[in-house]
Amino acid sequence: MAYSKALKFLFTLSFVVILTVNGAARASESASPQGAAEFVEMLSQVAIWTSEIGDRSKKKAAIRNLIDVGFNFEVISQFVLGNIWYRTSAVQRAEFKDLFAEYAVDSYESHFNRISAITVVASNRVAHGDFLVQTTIDGASDSAKVVWQVRAWDSEYQVIDILIDGKSLAMIHRSEFTSVVQKEGLEKLMQALRNRTPTNVFMRVEDVERRSPHRQHQKSKRM
Repeated sequence: MAYSKALKFLFTLSFVVILTVNGAARASESASPQGAAEFVEMLSQVAIWTSEIGDRSKKKAAIRNLIDVGFNFEVISQFVLGNIWYRTSAVQRAEFKDLFAEYAVDSYESHFNRISAITVVASNRVAHGDFLVQTTIDGASDSAKVVWQVRAWDSEYQVIDILIDGKSLAMIHRSEFTSVVQKEGLEKLMQALRNRTPTNVFMRVEDVERRSPHRQHQKSKRM
């Protein structure tokens, strides 16, 4: 039931996003903080449904669908690679974007098992017509303050960054990835992503959470 709900919603949302992005230039003035908040609420509901999927292969497929529809990996990949992006071919960009999305699925999969509730706290317009949607994500034993950076194309939205307790995942990936490229070359980074062995090279979501002052404070209170 959870799997079918998630797929049905994602199919509808993807149809709208594809029509909007392909058929209209960005026009952020038609978007609003409320619209961005509602978008994050819809993604959150799908994330909760996804957390209820028992079959691992179906769960990973649902996470990938959620990422493909709800996140703009063209924008994220360009930011993460920085100036390196402009020195890559179209083929390399397409492969990196796909590998990076798969890496995100692997990184986030375990977190979907722990989600019990996602609450939108506030939504604000920031520079360049983007929005920061503040949420609290409750798990089985603790919670995290998560901010979604959302960008609008016409009146439709996609996520371009996530901040966990103040730390930008896009910025962390940019620092880690560009460091690897500068030291060992782009092919080394691509090979690590192809082999699905980034744990020894890159900082994962779990590392961000462990280093978070908010999480350390929660741990000290439980002690």
